Order: sequence, then C-alpha cells, then structure tokens
Amino acid sequence: MNRRFPRLIPILLLGMLSLAGCSLAPEYVRPEMEMPEAWTMPADDALDVLWWQRFQDTRLDALVEEALYNNRDIAQAIARVDFARARLGLARADQFPPLGVMGNATRVHSSLRSYPPAMPGRELNTSLSGNLGISSWEIDLWGKYASLTGAARAQLLASEATRDGVWLSVAGETAKGYFLLRSYDLQESIAAGTLKTREEAFTIYAARYEQGLIDELDLLRVKTEVEIARNTLFGARLGRDAAEGALATLIGRSPRAIMTEGVIERGSELDTMPTIPVFPAALPSDLLERRPDIRASEAALIGANFNIGAARAAFFPSISLTGLLGYASTELDTLFTGNARTWQFGGSLYLPLDFWRTQSNLYGTEAQQREAVAFYEKTVQNAFRDMRNALSQQTQYADMVRSLEIMVHDLDKAVDLAKTRYDNGYSAYLEVLDAQRSLFSSQLELATARSNHLASIVNVCVALGGGWK
Repeated sequence: MNRRFPRLIPILLLGMLSLAGCSLAPEYVRPEMEMPEAWTMPADDALDVLWWQRFQDTRLDALVEEALYNNRDIAQAIARVDFARARLGLARADQFPPLGVMGNATRVHSSLRSYPPAMPGRELNTSLSGNLGISSWEIDLWGKYASLTGAARAQLLASEATRDGVWLSVAGETAKGYFLLRSYDLQESIAAGTLKTREEAFTIYAARYEQGLIDELDLLRVKTEVEIARNTLFGARLGRDAAEGALATLIGRSPRAIMTEGVIERGSELDTMPTIPVFPAALPSDLLERRPDIRASEAALIGANFNIGAARAAFFPSISLTGLLGYASTELDTLFTGNARTWQFGGSLYLPLDFWRTQSNLYGTEAQQREAVAFYEKTVQNAFRDMRNALSQQTQYADMVRSLEIMVHDLDKAVDLAKTRYDNGYSAYLEVLDAQRSLFSSQLELATARSNHLASIVNVCVALGGGWK
C-alpha cells in the first residue's frame, strides 16, 4: 500500500482539479440603455481605417504615421497592455500547482565532545536529496482563481481598448494640429500681404500729405492700419511657432529637433483639401462596438463582475495541498536507487470565521461594480454627445466657410469700389479704411473657419471610433 501511494499522488491531484468549480461571479449582461433608432442623415460608405488619407495630403499622412510610431503616450499605452498581459499570465498560473525541482547537499562534521557525542569514525556526515514538489497549492473549489483570471483577462481587454483609444486620439490630434498650423500659415500670408499693401499705401498717402492733398488725420489713420496689419502678422507667427512646437512634440521628435530643427514640413493648402463630410454608416448601437472608450469601460465592468465572484468564494473553506517526490541518500552513487526514494504528501483546510471582514469585502466589490456600471453608462452618453456635436460642427463649419467665402469675395469688390470713389472725390478715406478693415478681418476668419471645418471632419471620424473598413 505504501509503495503505491506515491503513484496515487497524481491521481489525487487530478481528482482535486476535477472538483474545482466555476466562477461564482454574476452572469454579465450589458446594461440596457435607450438608444436612438437610426441616424437622421444619409449613411456614408464605410470609413477607412486610415481615415486621415481622405484629406489627400501626403505630408499629413507622413506626420500621422510618424506620430503613431514615436508618440510617447502610445508607448505608455503599449507598455500597459504588456503589463496587463503579464498579470493575466500570473492569474492563470495560480490555477495550477506550482511545481518545482529542489536539490540539497550538506556535509556536517560533528563534535566528539558535544552531547550526545558523535560516534568515533562517524563524525563526518553527508546528506544528498533531489525532489520534485508542490510548495503550497490552493484548490480552486469555488472558482476564486477562475474569477481572478477572468478579471485579469477583462483588464487586458480594457488596456487594449485604451491603447486603441490613445492611438485614435493621437492620430486625430495630429491631423487637427496640422490643420491649425496651416491656418496660421495662411493667416501669416494674409497679414504679410496686407501689411505690404498698406505700407505701399502709406508711402503714397505720406507723399499726398506733404503735397497738402490730405490732412494729418487721414495720414494717421493709414499709419494705424499699417500697425494693425503688422501686429496681426506677429500674432500669426506666434501662433504658427506654438502650433509647430506642439505638433513636433505630438509626433515624438527629439528635444534637439524640437528646439533647433522644429520645422514641420508642409503639404497642401487648406483651401485645396477635400472636405467631403463623414456620416455614420450603420446603426447607432454600432458605436458600442467601435468606440475604444466604450469597449474599455465595458471590459472594466466585466472585470468588476469577476471580482464579485472572487469575493463570494472567500466565504467558503479552502483546501491547500503540498507534495514532495524524490530521493535522499548519504552517498551520491546510491542517491537514485530504489531504497533512496522518498515522498511526502499533505493537505490543510481553512474555514474562514471572520465573516464581517469577508462581507465587507463583498460589499466593496459590489459597490465597485455599480460604479463601473455608472461609468459605462456615462461613457456611452458622452460618446453620443460627441457624435452629435461632431456632426453638427461638420455641417455648421461647412456653412460658415461658404458664407465667409461669399463675404470675402464681396468685400474685395467693395474695397475696389471704395478706392475708386475716394480717388474721384465722392467719399472720405474713412470709407476705404472701413472696407479694407472688413476684408482683412473676413480673410482671417475664413482661414480659421477652414481649419475648424477640417478639424470637425476629424472629430466625426474620431467620434465614430476610427475606421472599420
């Protein structure tokens, strides 16, 4: 019987494994929310995963790719995914016996004058052993470790979804940063052109003043408009430099490049980029599957469900096993002989009696699960708010650009007419200044509106969760 017992150890272990129960976590059901039945606009084609290519600017494409490769926020998100994957591996390992190989060798010289004294000629002793064993393994009878593994798996899914969200956000911010930079470029160009025109006009009117054809008030008005254009030029350059530095940081360039080489390559002009609107291509509920933030919050909710299962399992008794199978001898040449075989098998039972502590832990995990439900529902609400705002901005900015284009065209004609009237003595120079001031302001507004219109298209792409084709 004793000889057979070591052979029974694996059988006993397998039997204990078969007793391990399923998780006590509550069955997960996605929280029900009242969803809109359909979008109120015509559906677009499926949005390409590389959605930024719809703007047909190779420099923008290159910047987004550089950002996705070098951005430090993405690097952190990837590291968090790797960490979550490692935690899942540890959680899985807890479900299986922790096997280990142990070896031991000792050589002891005993004193002949100690008590009891060593036998003469036997004062030097050697002990050798080699074992395969289980240090301590708790059988997962109530699904505690199965629940913890499920929670770790959900955390991995959440971290992957968060990584996708960072990836999407970086791509969107890069595109919007590029459009902002091109807007400042355009404003700088407009201000520089206006400044040149006004400086030339000031030279002419200064000569007229010297000839006594205009009074000092008209000359001072012309000079003021020169300084307004100059100040606007400085402001555009300031905004351009700030946008360039922000974009260089976003795409992950080195500190030296940011400080000394911080020039972002330009591509297409704002008014040449396609502004084809983006509309949802499927049912509103598809956002629940596409948006990374919703996927991350739902994974966190699933993990909270599993934590309840682990907390429930703590109410029940736990059984832990230890085992050892190997050889022991005083001589190396007899270590692996049949007579040197040794084994050890044991178990322990733990029955928790501090129910108040266990109950408090369960209350805590249930509260965390309710918090996760509320956070998931809020994330869904925010997603549809973002979608509504993005679609509205896309439409309104398009209308704004069209209106400003008409305004700039008409004001350009108004400036020519005002100059003609003034040159022929039909009006005061103040009329010319008012027309020029209105034209200059409208041109700057149009440059900003073009950037905002392109950014609104980006916002729709991001609100939809990026591409899926």
